[in-house]
Amino acid sequence: MNPNVVCETLNGFFGVSVGGLATMNLNLGRRYHKIVLTGSGTTESPYGVKEFEYVRMLLNGMEFLRYTPEQLHEINSLYGRGQYDDPNSLTIYFERPWAETPALEDALCIGTGPGVQLFTIEVKIKSGLDSVPELKGYQFYDLTRQTVTENGTTYETALPPGEFLQTVLYTKQFSANAGGVYCYDVPVRGLLQALHFDTNKIKEIEVYLGTTSIYHVKDKDFALINRMHDMEDSGKWTHIMLNQGRVKSGILNSEKTNFNIRVVTEEAISPNCIIDCVVSSL
Repeated sequence: MNPNVVCETLNGFFGVSVGGLATMNLNLGRRYHKIVLTGSGTTESPYGVKEFEYVRMLLNGMEFLRYTPEQLHEINSLYGRGQYDDPNSLTIYFERPWAETPALEDALCIGTGPGVQLFTIEVKIKSGLDSVPELKGYQFYDLTRQTVTENGTTYETALPPGEFLQTVLYTKQFSANAGGVYCYDVPVRGLLQALHFDTNKIKEIEVYLGTTSIYHVKDKDFALINRMHDMEDSGKWTHIMLNQGRVKSGILNSEKTNFNIRVVTEEAISPNCIIDCVVSSL
């Protein structure tokens, strides 16, 4: 555990209203490890606060993360964190559990150093609520500039590094026929770490770089491969780990490649695909 991580309350959400979009700009010059959001404490949902439709985060106005409470709980559970999900809160972890060392886990947090002018949280409040929820939260971040004295010399530490974790949500229409095949180019550029489909009706997935097949898995092997990554899924989703259990491994999708996914489904469905991708810049 990083001894310099600070826990601080989130204050100052604007636009908290029934059906509204609550927003807050976080301080820059910090490296954020996780964000915890809480509602009014009257939830009946096992996935977190029922008052929230979704939460998203933006760097310089660009969306890099967007989850519904159900999606967030599923991914937290896959990564062995679901047991910590309180029914009255949502916890968004930026570091990834497959980091080989604490230093690498820190590096995969959200860095807001040079190049970042705005770091924003947005929470969509559901319509039709009986009252306006009480939106609060906590932020966990590094003490980025602190005074250190060594051998009689006092100086300030440098801003800790951090890579942006870009988690982009896609919604795609699969074939109208059972067993249909769907293939599309993934525009997210960076080191692709994982694919999360919010359905268990997928029979087969094949990943291509251009026309070359580089990853081909059928349904009976999904759970086996995840167990090799020490990931235990709920059986409700289909998770594809691309990083081989290491932070710096995965599938590089650059402007020079054409990354595609071929999906075979059991029936006509329209699942979401959440793509975990590590990028080092905006």
